[in-house]
Amino acid sequence: MRWVLLGQLALLSLGGCGFQLRGASLGELDLTYRLAYTGESSPAYADFQRSLSGTLSRQGMRAGTPADVTLQISNFLLATVDGSVDSQLRVAEKVTTASMTVRVLDAQGKTLAAQQQLTKRDVYRIDRSQRLGSHILQSDRQKSVLDALSQQVVRVLLSVTRQQNSAANPATSKETLPRAA
Repeated sequence: MRWVLLGQLALLSLGGCGFQLRGASLGELDLTYRLAYTGESSPAYADFQRSLSGTLSRQGMRAGTPADVTLQISNFLLATVDGSVDSQLRVAEKVTTASMTVRVLDAQGKTLAAQQQLTKRDVYRIDRSQRLGSHILQSDRQKSVLDALSQQVVRVLLSVTRQQNSAANPATSKETLPRAA
């Protein structure tokens, strides 16, 4: 009985900590970055910049000069458009889309990741009779789309750093490949 309780307690403690040991070293980026935006400043881009800065700092990156990497962002767009509308149910479908072009440069200005178009889209329904609730829902959905777009930028940076690490250490990258039987 005691061993059963001890085993359950161990499982609960592992579950409670979120089992954060899995892949802990894969998501860490110990770099400084700089954002370079070419385009008109807008409140939507300012919201995205806050989201991106928070996401990058959670990954171990910090803004600074001189920067290890420069993120060149252009063609940023956040738009929410009406989709289909059901007049009998007073339900409207909304489509929120965020897109941008990003390119990653190293400290010398050489391209690490070629220009990529990143896009995130969210389709949802709102009750048109609940104006305040609909506005809050739309704001929350826009924030989640911007957060997802920030995560896409982090994935680009992770792939770039993995490529750099594997190019710098070819012997270690060969050791991690599975052997043929």
